[in-house]
Amino acid sequence: SVVRLAAVFSDWCEYPPLYAFLQTWLNDGWNCRVLGGQGKSAVPYLHINDVTEVLLRVIERSRQLPRFSVLNASPEATSSHEQLFEAATRFYFGKPRVPIHIPRLLALPGVAIRQWALSLLGYPPFERTWMMRYIDRELRVNSTRTQEMLDWRPTSRYNPERRLLIL
Repeated sequence: SVVRLAAVFSDWCEYPPLYAFLQTWLNDGWNCRVLGGQGKSAVPYLHINDVTEVLLRVIERSRQLPRFSVLNASPEATSSHEQLFEAATRFYFGKPRVPIHIPRLLALPGVAIRQWALSLLGYPPFERTWMMRYIDRELRVNSTRTQEMLDWRPTSRYNPERRLLIL
C-alpha cells in the first residue's frame, strides 16, 4: 500500500511551514500580521499520533486490503492560514491580532524582491515565488475511502487549531 499523508505536524512543531508561520506571527517583526490574499490558503494537517495509528491499521488490515492500494491519510477538513493566525495570536497574546491581507498581485513581487535580497545575504526566506500560486487555494483531500477501508478517523483533539495551545 502507498499511504499519502497530509501535512504531518507534531507537538514540537516539526512541520517547517507551520513553524515558519508561527515564528513570523508570534513576534513583533514588520511582517507579523501579514497574510497572503484573503488568508484562505488551506491544507489538511495530520498529527503524528494519527499517522502512527493509520500505519498500524494498514499493517493490521494488510491481508484485507487490495494487493495494491493508494490510501489518503488525511482529515476531510483543512486549516486555513487565517484560522491558524487567529488561533495562534489569540492563544499567545490573549486576544487575536488583526491580520493585514496582501493581495496576490502585490505579494508576488514583494516575495520575489525579498527572496532575491535575502538570498544575496545568505539568508533565504521561507517564502518562495512558486508559493504565490497557492494563495487563497484550499488543497482539500477526499479520504473517505481510506477512512472506511481502515475504520479510522483522525482524532479531533489533534486538530491544529486546538493543538496550537501546546505548540
